[in-house]
Amino acid sequence: MKPIKYIVLSCAILAGAGVLCGAGGGADDPLVTKSWVDDYIESSFLKMEKEIAQTKANLGSSYNIKLWIGNKQAQVGAKTVTLDVAPVIKDGRTMVPLAFVSQSLGASVNWDNTKKEVSYKKGNTKVRMIVGQKSATVNDKTVSIDAAVYVENGRTMVPLAFIANALSAKTQWDNTTKMITIR
Repeated sequence: MKPIKYIVLSCAILAGAGVLCGAGGGADDPLVTKSWVDDYIESSFLKMEKEIAQTKANLGSSYNIKLWIGNKQAQVGAKTVTLDVAPVIKDGRTMVPLAFVSQSLGASVNWDNTKKEVSYKKGNTKVRMIVGQKSATVNDKTVSIDAAVYVENGRTMVPLAFIANALSAKTQWDNTTKMITIR
């Protein structure tokens, strides 16, 4: 039996004893029967499970990010947003605005202006990068990245491959439309 069913069963027993609602298993039956509990679970909690599944599906689709090289328009799920800085290809590497991509994937981002350091955290993954360097710190381990982090119009630009990998995201590239898909 799932833990939620134990909770429901406990509530049903308390309701039957008149402790919770005073109404018991029904107007004519002060005792809680198995069929009453099954009906209660069916009507209350299965509906809630369906709503939770729908919410998870909606969240999953919101992580579908589409960016185009040289274009400030992007999509997160079905929503179109305007970026401050468009993704670019620099020295053969696709560079994207860190805050937009990280936050769209559920990470929190911080900027330390004194150190010129950007950091983000998602789950147990913590990453720190310093502007101008080709290295990053991932969970206290220094790793090389293939392009230096830089700031353009107040936005920290980072290599897409590195950021996607660090955030456990998958990327796709469409050379015809110059579109990047991040999931």
